[in-house]
Amino acid sequence: MRVVSEAPGKIILAGEHFVVKNEPAIAAAIGLKAKVYVKEHDKPWIEIDAKNLGIRIRLSADLSRIEGQVNRMKQFIKVIECLKKLSELKPAYIVIDSEIPVAVGLGSSASTAVALTAAYAEYLGLKLSKEDISSIAYEAEKIVHKSPSGIDNTIATYGGVIAYRRGEGFLPLEVKGLEQCEIIVADTGIERSTGALVEKVLRLYDRYPEVFMPLYHAAGHLVIEMAHSLREGNIERVGELMNICQGMLYAIGVSNMAIERIVHKAREAGALGAKLTGAGGGGAVIVLCWKEDSEKIVQAIKELAKAIYRAEFDMKGVRTSLEY
Repeated sequence: MRVVSEAPGKIILAGEHFVVKNEPAIAAAIGLKAKVYVKEHDKPWIEIDAKNLGIRIRLSADLSRIEGQVNRMKQFIKVIECLKKLSELKPAYIVIDSEIPVAVGLGSSASTAVALTAAYAEYLGLKLSKEDISSIAYEAEKIVHKSPSGIDNTIATYGGVIAYRRGEGFLPLEVKGLEQCEIIVADTGIERSTGALVEKVLRLYDRYPEVFMPLYHAAGHLVIEMAHSLREGNIERVGELMNICQGMLYAIGVSNMAIERIVHKAREAGALGAKLTGAGGGGAVIVLCWKEDSEKIVQAIKELAKAIYRAEFDMKGVRTSLEY
């Protein structure tokens, strides 16, 4: 028998960067998943095999000894440490196999932490609530991102679509019509520093406050309009608002030609909306489209991206099952 848990990745439909100045954002879970498998083995240690990263570590059941590439697995070790406070640990062979690309703004580390928490907790016989799972994953996220917003672990745990404003928490949104849609993720292949991009935008904000303040307020109104459109099932309007948001992100300096080429090619091929997601400067472009148009759009943009991923929206969040 083995325990299997999977947790979705996330995209930002609108509002990234603007959240820094307390404007709202909308995030959604997508069906690119981090999967974790846990089974018993006859060794006296916990072994974690992160196949997508090519890393393996071993931990003694009392956590007094850890062997392997510890620096690249600290967030996963943190999950185990948190669970140790709730239960005696048991030896296990744990496999992490994520289909979420790393470091492109899709929440891969949080999704993996959520799936690992859910799977190993189930293996230990712990009955954790989703709130418990999200809280432990948030502790792991602090290892990776220092001061995370909590969006990534929340989306990975609960799924669906949420609105977020810094200091006010998360609001699940009622949505209609997204089951008819597909999200195409185009990885530009360009690495970037989230911190450096945030600082760049804030410097511009401080230099031109009279220009940037109205833009930020407009971005906040855009998010409110998008929330209404999602509730009403007006998906064409959601796409239009994504396109407007992309224009704003270009204006504040976080887009580039690699992103813009993909965005405009996708729109020409019939996308409802296309924009960068997350920090910008590279990373991923997300494309919202009707399912029947997705293949045509993929063919139009595939030569412009390092990799293309296709997914539907995920409304369930983390889920756990037993395989015999």
